[in-house]
Amino acid sequence: MDTDISYSKKNDHNFCLVIAFNARPIANSAKRANYNVLAVDFFGDLDLRSTAEHVFSVLWQRKGYSIRRKFYRPISEYMYLLAETIVDEYLGKIEFLLIGSGFDDKPKIWEQLNKIAPILGNTPEIINRSDRLHIYKIASKLGIECPQTMEAKEEEEAHEIAKNMGYPVVLTTPRSAGGLFVKLITNKDELHKAYQEVKGSGKRILIQEFIQGIDASCSVLGTGKDCQAIAVTEQLIGKYELGVSIPFGYCGNIVPLKNSVTVIETMKSVSEELGSKLGLKGSNGFDFVIKDDQPFLIELNPRFQGSLECIEAVTSSNLVHLHIEACKGYLPERPLEAKGYAVKMILYAKHRTFVPNLSQLPHIVDVPVEGIILEPSNPVCTVFITGTEREMTIIKATTIASDIYRQLIPAP
Repeated sequence: MDTDISYSKKNDHNFCLVIAFNARPIANSAKRANYNVLAVDFFGDLDLRSTAEHVFSVLWQRKGYSIRRKFYRPISEYMYLLAETIVDEYLGKIEFLLIGSGFDDKPKIWEQLNKIAPILGNTPEIINRSDRLHIYKIASKLGIECPQTMEAKEEEEAHEIAKNMGYPVVLTTPRSAGGLFVKLITNKDELHKAYQEVKGSGKRILIQEFIQGIDASCSVLGTGKDCQAIAVTEQLIGKYELGVSIPFGYCGNIVPLKNSVTVIETMKSVSEELGSKLGLKGSNGFDFVIKDDQPFLIELNPRFQGSLECIEAVTSSNLVHLHIEACKGYLPERPLEAKGYAVKMILYAKHRTFVPNLSQLPHIVDVPVEGIILEPSNPVCTVFITGTEREMTIIKATTIASDIYRQLIPAP
C-alpha cells in the first residue's frame, strides 16, 4: 500500500520499526538520524539492545546456553510474528518500517508486513518482480552483462543444462537468501545432492554460469523514477578464514572498491539505469562479479545492504536519512565522496565454543552475551574498522579477527 508518511523526529509517540536478520546497523543509523527506534531481528545482540528502545529477537541469548534451537517454520515467519506483536504493543505509534536482510526471497512476508505498518521503501510489487530471471531479462535489453542462467524444472533438465554450460556451474534460486541456497557445483553427483536439497525446500531452481572474479556491489538511492549511485564496495564472500561454511556466504565489505575508474563508473551507470527502469525506492544494492574488467550483474538486494555502516563511515553520511529523503523524491545534490577506507568482517564460529566478554574490545560490534555457546557457523561478532590506507586497514581488521578467534574457548 502507498501511504503518505509524515517523517517526524523524536516525538515521544512516533517510532520507526527496523526489521532485519541483523537490525543493528540500520537501527544505529536511524537513531543517529534522531528517530525513536524499535527493532526485530534474529540474534538480539547486546549493542542492538542498547540502541533500540525495544527489541524483539528470534533468539534469546543466555549465559551457559547454546543459541541452537529447533525451528518449525521459516525464520522470516517468526520475525513477522514478532513485528506483528510489537506493532500491536505500540498501536498507532509506528510511522513506518525499515527493512533489511531476511526477506528478499519472501515477497508474501513483505506484503504481510506492509499491512501491519507502511514499509518505507520498495512496494511488495517491486519485491515480487525482483527475481533474477526478470531482472536479467530487463538487463539484457539494456546491454548489461549477466551470467547465462536457465531454470530447471526437473533434475534431468538440470543435468542437461549443466553439461551444456560446462562445469563448474552455480545452482541457485530466483531470489537472494544470503547465499544459503547458492551452491557451487563441480560434477554430476554434487548436482544431484544440491538439487534434492534445494528442491526439498520448495524453491525454484536455476542453473547459472559460474563467473569467477572480484565480488562487488553498487549501492543506489531511488525515488521510484530516478536512481543515484552512492558507493561501490568490495564484498567478502565465502571466506574460509572467517569461518564461513558455504561458498557464497556473505561475511563483510571493504569500502570503497579498489578498481579501475572504467569498471567503477560502469557499475554505477549500469546500476542507475537498471534501478530507474525497475522503479526502485530508497536504499538498494546491485551485486556484481568483476571478471577481466567486465562487471557481471548477479542480483538485486531491494533493501538496506550489509555495507551500510561502511558507506556511512567513509562518506560521512547517514543512509537512513538519505533513504527517507529518496522515498520522498529527493536525491543528494552532489555524489557522495569517499574519504579513507572502512572494513567490515563478520566472524563465524569454527567449532563449538564459549564466547568471552567482547563488550569492552575496540572495533567490535554485534556483541553477543558473554558465556553463550555458539555452534559451528554461528556468527561470533563483527570487526568494524576505518583507516586512511586500504591495505593497513585490512591488516588491522585481520589482526583483530585473529585475536578474537584465539580468545574463544572450546565448548564440550
